[in-house]
Amino acid sequence: MPDPTPDLIAELRAQVDAVDDRLLAALGERLALARALGDAKAARGLRGRDPARERAIVARLAAQGAVPPDLVSHVWAALFTASRWVQTDHPG
Repeated sequence: MPDPTPDLIAELRAQVDAVDDRLLAALGERLALARALGDAKAARGLRGRDPARERAIVARLAAQGAVPPDLVSHVWAALFTASRWVQTDHPG
């Protein structure tokens, strides 16, 4: 009887790849929205980050329980940094 492990591993890797593709598309969408938000803020003379909003986002997502709260905090810290990057250093 053949070992099913290689087929299972290949299938799981294919599923991970598909999730990665969706995550990348979602990241692109989020960064486009962040850029538009930065443009809207600039048009109103607003600048800078909103730490209270960032904390609220992390708390809302962490409360969903899909992943450990510390992981949510670390991942979204990187997303907030990327959002500021497209808003200030690399506008569209």
